[in-house]
Amino acid sequence: MHLQVERVYGRMPETMNTHTITIRVAHTDDVDSIAEIVCELAEKFILSSSDKAVTKAFIEANNAQKIRQNINNNYHYFVAVKAGKMVGLIGMKGYDHLYHLFVLERYQGLGLARQLWNKARSYCLDNGNPGLFTVNASTNAIPVYEALGFKRTAPT
Repeated sequence: MHLQVERVYGRMPETMNTHTITIRVAHTDDVDSIAEIVCELAEKFILSSSDKAVTKAFIEANNAQKIRQNINNNYHYFVAVKAGKMVGLIGMKGYDHLYHLFVLERYQGLGLARQLWNKARSYCLDNGNPGLFTVNASTNAIPVYEALGFKRTAPT
């Protein structure tokens, strides 16, 4: 599924420090936690009906080494941290493609995905994005992305 968000006017709050959750720029020392969250949640919500070869390819493409390469090659990650533990993350490819958005299950439904998106979106707008963003969404994630303002541009 390919979704695109239309031009977004105005800015949302850029930081979240509600209930001791802080959103900050990710660093290369975060890659192990990022990869762990991405792979764990993808296996449960995205890859659960995929065959083993697809799952293996996804995990290899999203391991800590690949995330480190991404961070060093024009990918921009922000992480949500509570009590020193990563509870969510967002990764942008360049300044226009939402590449990763994952929130641990116990923190889902609290608005954390929206706060991560707002932070990443503001960062991208500040770096020259005119307000156009894309994401490739799994079927399970479409409602989340639509709630964030994305609109379908390709069939499921």
